Amino acid sequence: MQDEEIRNPPSAGRAGPAHLRRAAGAAVAVRGESVISWGDRNVSTQDLKSAAALAVVALLAFSGSFVSYAGIQQSGPLGVASGSGSSPEPDQWTQVVGNGFGDANNLALWELHAFKDQVYAATWRKAGTGSLQLWRSPTGEQGSWTRVTDFQPPLLDRICCVSGITSTNLGGGFIYMGTFTGRTGIDPVLYRSADGIAWARINDPTNGWVAGKNYGVNPMVVGEKLYVGTFNLEGAQVWRTPYDGEAWEKVLDFAAIDSTVRLVTYIWSWRGTIYVGTWDGVQAIERVLPQGAHIYTSSSGDPGTWTKNAGVGDGFGDRENRNIAQMVDFEGFLYASTSNRQGGQLWRSQDGQAWQRVVDGGFGNPLNNELHSLRVINGQLWVATLALQPHSTEVWRSNDGSSFLRSNEPGWGIPENRGNAGIAVQFGDFVFAATPNATTGGQLWRAVPPPPPPELLAPSGSVALATTGTTLSWSESPRATQVHLQVVPANNDGPAIDAIRSAESSFLIQPPVIGQGNYTLLPDMTYTWRVRASNKPTYAPTDDRSWGPWSEARTFRTPVRDSSRIAPVSPANGATIGKGIQALQWDNQDRDVFYYEVQVSPDPKFGEEGPVAPVWHNLVHGGVSTPLNSWRTPELQPSTTYYWRVRPRVQGDGIPVAWSQTWSFSTAP
Repeated sequence: MQDEEIRNPPSAGRAGPAHLRRAAGAAVAVRGESVISWGDRNVSTQDLKSAAALAVVALLAFSGSFVSYAGIQQSGPLGVASGSGSSPEPDQWTQVVGNGFGDANNLALWELHAFKDQVYAATWRKAGTGSLQLWRSPTGEQGSWTRVTDFQPPLLDRICCVSGITSTNLGGGFIYMGTFTGRTGIDPVLYRSADGIAWARINDPTNGWVAGKNYGVNPMVVGEKLYVGTFNLEGAQVWRTPYDGEAWEKVLDFAAIDSTVRLVTYIWSWRGTIYVGTWDGVQAIERVLPQGAHIYTSSSGDPGTWTKNAGVGDGFGDRENRNIAQMVDFEGFLYASTSNRQGGQLWRSQDGQAWQRVVDGGFGNPLNNELHSLRVINGQLWVATLALQPHSTEVWRSNDGSSFLRSNEPGWGIPENRGNAGIAVQFGDFVFAATPNATTGGQLWRAVPPPPPPELLAPSGSVALATTGTTLSWSESPRATQVHLQVVPANNDGPAIDAIRSAESSFLIQPPVIGQGNYTLLPDMTYTWRVRASNKPTYAPTDDRSWGPWSEARTFRTPVRDSSRIAPVSPANGATIGKGIQALQWDNQDRDVFYYEVQVSPDPKFGEEGPVAPVWHNLVHGGVSTPLNSWRTPELQPSTTYYWRVRPRVQGDGIPVAWSQTWSFSTAP
């Protein structure tokens, strides 16, 4: 089979015109069958159905493979663009807690946290109905939850809610719970526990903590220190102590540097720097124009080292961004979410200084007033919203941090599921999300998230293969039902693999064998490969929302093949043949080479020293030509000597090889 004829000779040193450098075409392989399209025509290696029909077979039985050879697009993020406010059918969620653990005065499940072998849920109580409640479960299943009651000192009735929960694995593991009082004269209590059952206060004034006008404490472990941010009408504070001790030190006092900051909302550590997010409490409390939220940073956390992040400024340039709700790092970026009466926003930065907005207007709905919760779950970024009436809580997820899918129906179909919390956490194989409900009590829902990205095992990164074939292997993904494999040549220049297969952890790319098949890998080419997984019980198309994130991308390089083992078959070198159309055939002892360049001309220099005579320069798939490794000439002139040569086709980032010897034949008069 042949590609386009070229009547003008190529310039010296080039393999031919640029539009011939791609091995264009497509092929579909299902259970060993193959149909190959090269150029504009199809040549079948077997008497098979059409490629379209084979694609249908792959859709109905994904235990086979779906392989596309050529021009594939590397799948980008799955789902709708951020801020569009629409998405396909949501994920499958199941309610596991309803009616505030049987107490409608538990208006919301305000905090969720996974620690050791338990998942914890802390409630927000209706005013005047007692203190918050802390519940836990070893599975998260309905009916498996028990209330934690051992607090020393006991929780006061005026402690309405938890302001934050965090944990560390250091020292065998500790979990910390900060509380919020909302009243002057009552210092908030910070609890610590090693087992989640017995809790002891660790911010007693006798160990350095200075009691004052703090209303709440929000903890976060950074290194071997426990940092705690406070809510204080005279200026928020940041304190720290050893994670397992009680030696408190105040490291940041906003009363001295910026009294508009009344609340430290979140503390995060990223790339050796501590980030402290704030709330613009002046606007809310004193009814003045908003000042915008800030982020303060320090590399050591020591007193006197904190500076205002200039990139964030006052609310990322929008003073309606009054609150840095949460922060998290994901795929090389630091993310920060906000509350804004025009809809919460999501920002990210690669260096902590220059910030880019990736979500605006509450995912297209201003009633998503705050992007309240940021979590990384199975390699995806999850966001839960704080929704204002009449809207309801939403949960969104993203594979790349910029394009998002809505995971749930707003409020899980219950209009009253709205208000001051919407949080998500991973525990076991599930993602849990909580929502407030002021009518019947807070609720807890769970779903199975898409599988995490597989870990690529072999071949190792940037390896040079010994043969033109290899076995790709990767780790199994939990709950995966199928995997999606892509193998893409350099510059997307040549055959590629885009295969959906049943759940497995390896894929054999057979070396090409001339006359038999496996026409995939070209010589001296870098190939990039990656894998992702889906847990959908039926076939998942490439754009299905069930696909998890892609693995990292790795590369391998195929071996070099030259022209030294190529010899003419017909006509013999120097032979005289008939005029008209003739078949030129060659043999190559390198049986894994299937794609060739062929040049034929009356000019023995093939135009390399200037135009002398026409030159035919063709790309030939030797595996599907008839006979194998052959090319049929156009009409040959009588009484003319022609010269011809062949070489393996090298594309992408490969280096073209030298031509074979030049052979000749003459036509009869």
